[in-house]
Amino acid sequence: MVKPKGLCYVTYVDSDVIHLMGADRRWRAWLRAGGLPVSWWRDGVPFEQSSSEDLSDFLPKMITLARLGVCFSEDYKQQMAPADIMRDLQARGLLREPFVAIGWGDNGRQQIQHDPP
Repeated sequence: MVKPKGLCYVTYVDSDVIHLMGADRRWRAWLRAGGLPVSWWRDGVPFEQSSSEDLSDFLPKMITLARLGVCFSEDYKQQMAPADIMRDLQARGLLREPFVAIGWGDNGRQQIQHDPP
């Protein structure tokens, strides 16, 4: 299977879903083939969490999203945007994968790869 064309990115994370934008049927098939339980009606990838410190289900799913080529949005309006979450996980040594942050500015869309420290 070949990675789909087009942009798919994490828009925000709430208490039990990693929300995606651009996850059309090809992207959903790609993500499911990668082992993620993508839910169309939940607008993303659901995860379980017993407490705010419990990353046992969340972390592997974020790592898989990064490995499969999903981007993580920058959003100054969010307290912790998806790209902020990924940088925090890298800084804490929990994420050893690179990821691509995506943001929009005056010059249009910008993608920046963040390698682990």
